Parts: sequence; structure tokens; C-alpha cells
Amino acid sequence: LTEIAILLASVGIVAVLYVKYKYGYWKRRNVPYLEPTFPTGNNTSFFPRGIAIGRLSHDLYNEFKKKGLKMGGVYLGLDPNLILMDPEDIRTIMIKDFNSFVDRGIYMSHKAPMTVNMVSQRGQEWRNARVKYTSVFTSAKMKIMYDSMKEIIKNMFPTLDDSSERKLDVDVLDTMSRFTTDSVGATILGLECNCFKDPNAEFHKLARHIFEKFSLADKMRLFMTIYFPKLAEEIGISNVQPEVNVKFTK
Repeated sequence: LTEIAILLASVGIVAVLYVKYKYGYWKRRNVPYLEPTFPTGNNTSFFPRGIAIGRLSHDLYNEFKKKGLKMGGVYLGLDPNLILMDPEDIRTIMIKDFNSFVDRGIYMSHKAPMTVNMVSQRGQEWRNARVKYTSVFTSAKMKIMYDSMKEIIKNMFPTLDDSSERKLDVDVLDTMSRFTTDSVGATILGLECNCFKDPNAEFHKLARHIFEKFSLADKMRLFMTIYFPKLAEEIGISNVQPEVNVKFTK
């Protein structure tokens, strides 16, 4: 019993020291930073239904902006992230030195194929994929995409007109979900999802499932991919619900 207690105490001490070391990243580099809280860092949502990275970045940006700083360090989980305010620094990263900053910091694991896409791919893998993607976004093909989206908009009008004539409220979330699903299906997958023509369209059900059927297990998986991405990547955790994974990979 004593040996077990000593072992647990040792593990606890090592874990605390490790966390302190990780949270000392910006201090060691003399970069202004916001004090993090374990295990979420500077994100206040412990079990997120979905992390609004744009909103989080906006709030953290304003924290440093109020202090008149040109940059500031934050933490997402244990990982350090740098927020820039100076346009010149941003221009340097986005243009001059872009080859060193191609990664977007989006979670992916090759053990979970649904997490690997053009947004999450990294380094040379992303560069190789970009060569293939470039041919998809030529002017001619973009014009075809616009034409497809115009047709989808035409399909959306009857739904809006019907609600207007019957003086019903418009479910904006449902309407835009159908529009987005139809647009992605037509322009990226080359499929007609028919979300406006068919109220029970399978692709629409899947899209809503991602946002509405969010169990505790789903929250735990999302928690791991956000706050402990390296461990989640090794294990092969997917941030997409198992039911959705099955539908798209079967």
C-alpha cells in the first residue's frame, strides 16, 4: 500500500511539473501571455458542444489589443498559440514566410479517415494535396460551381415563399443547413442532395445529426481532440460522431 501511494504521489508530482513546464512556454520566451487554467488553457468551455474558434480568437485578440500589445501568447489545452495584432507581422507570416506556416492547427488522425481533409492536412502532405486541389478551383470550374449554387438558391425560394404566404416563422438554422448541404454536395461531391425538395433527405439528417445528437461520449471525444490532440491522434479518436463516420465510410 505504501509503495502504491509513493508511486501515485510520484506520478502526480511529475504530472504537475509537466503541466507547469508546458504553461511556461511563453514566459520562457519573454512573450506577453494570458494566464492559463488546466486543462483548457485559455478556453473557458470545459466540455464544448463545438468550439467557436473565431469567437474565442476574437475575445483573446481584444484582451491583448486593450493592453496595446503587438502580440500575445495563449494556450489551447496544453498547446501554446500566438496571437498577432501587428499587420506587418501578419503579412510576413501569410505571404513572405508562408511556407513555414502552412498548418492550420486543425485536428486530424490518419486512423480516423473522416478527420483528414484539405483543411486539416499538414506540411508536405498538404502541399501534395494542394497540387491536386488547384485544378479543382480554376476559373472555369468555379463558374460551374456558381451555376450549381444558383440552382440551389432557386430551389430554396419555394420554401421561403411558402412560409411567407402562410405567415410562418422561418427556421433559419434549418434553411441554411439545407442550403449548405446542397451546396457542398453539388460543388464538392457532385451529388444532388435535394434537401429542399425532400424534407427527409438523408444528407440533411446527417448534417443536423452532427449538431443536434451530441452525447456525452461525443463531448469526451471532442474534448480529447481539442485539448490533447497528440494523444487523440495516436489513439485514432475521431471528432465526428460514429454514426456519421459509418454513413460516409461504409
